[in-house]
Amino acid sequence: MVLSIIAFTYLGVLNSQEKKEEAKIESKSSYYEKRAKEDAKFEQNYTAETKKEERKFWKEQKAYEKDLKKKDKEAYKA
Repeated sequence: MVLSIIAFTYLGVLNSQEKKEEAKIESKSSYYEKRAKEDAKFEQNYTAETKKEERKFWKEQKAYEKDLKKKDKEAYKA
């Protein structure tokens, strides 16, 4: 009886820790998704004054995304 109470308590603690970890992951994912939407909106609304400025912007965006893919794949996938 005591052993089953200990096991039940231990499983409850593990379940609680798993839920906290899942919430942390979900929160992190939603953060990345929010940022991705903000970035996409900015890119869609961006208007360069010159063609040269536009090429520079998109070149920098491509470099940023390539670097992000190396450093943080989760953020890149969002």
